Amino acid sequence: MSTQTITDREEWGAVSDYAGLVEHFNRMFELEAAKRGKYVGLEWIDHERRAMTLHVLDEFRYRGLNPVGVREAVERAEDSACGHSDYGKKWAIGCADIVVTAAKDNQ
Repeated sequence: MSTQTITDREEWGAVSDYAGLVEHFNRMFELEAAKRGKYVGLEWIDHERRAMTLHVLDEFRYRGLNPVGVREAVERAEDSACGHSDYGKKWAIGCADIVVTAAKDNQ
């Protein structure tokens, strides 16, 4: 699976503020969502979940955070976004919350 996180990190540098994290994850979601036409049926759902999980894990690695439970947390964030009028942005906010919460717990 191809991701844009490394290129994005080189382009943007460290994502340090909450709004920046939301924008980062929203941008990553939009890049993944643009690939939906490549998949048969609903395969894109699993692809987007895996991709967003990898993007969150990349942020965890960059910050030196313990990644235990990230996959489940990203799935919960997506579940919370389902049905929202701005699904991608809502999911991006949930992903940013995962990182911020972990960083606070790590202090």
